[in-house]
Amino acid sequence: MKMLETIHILPVRAESAAPAPLRGKKLDQRAVLQVVRKVDWKKAGLIAGGVTVVCAAAGTASRYKFYQGIVARELKKQLAPLNDKLDALQAENRMLRAELEKKQTEAEDTLPLLSTTTLISPISRL
Repeated sequence: MKMLETIHILPVRAESAAPAPLRGKKLDQRAVLQVVRKVDWKKAGLIAGGVTVVCAAAGTASRYKFYQGIVARELKKQLAPLNDKLDALQAENRMLRAELEKKQTEAEDTLPLLSTTTLISPISRL
């Protein structure tokens, strides 16, 4: 059997939620100094430093992405004519290869087949 625990939340009055020196209507210098002395400044400094580092990192990353997008668009604009020329050259290359292949097959068909006995090697002449 499982034992279930219930957590009872007690209602808290708004007055008691504030630190004791700040509960009054009047805020004097002594009360403020007392609250400031109770603050753990090491923890507060660590939290503030962490927030600063995270904000700086996020700002740097967003600037990097922003400028990366600008550079990518500029490069795309500059490379567009070169890409068109490359596409034309590739198409021409494919056509020339097809022509060369066709001529090679025609040349192979027109040449008579030579047997190995009719060939004279240059070494045998010596």
